[in-house]
Amino acid sequence: MTKAERAFQAHLASTVSYFAAVEAAGDVPWFCDPAKLVKLGIMATEPMEARRELFMRRYR
Repeated sequence: MTKAERAFQAHLASTVSYFAAVEAAGDVPWFCDPAKLVKLGIMATEPMEARRELFMRRYR
């Protein structure tokens, strides 16, 4: 596993409760909102891959 992938996995683990709270409040996380994905230029449509695509931009 690369350093970038380890950082991504840590990021996922650290945001579980945040995105659970977003959903509990009746909102939709950005990675599940097609309009937000388009606005961000994210090509992935699967939520985990959308998150990975945005996160990995910092490693380009």
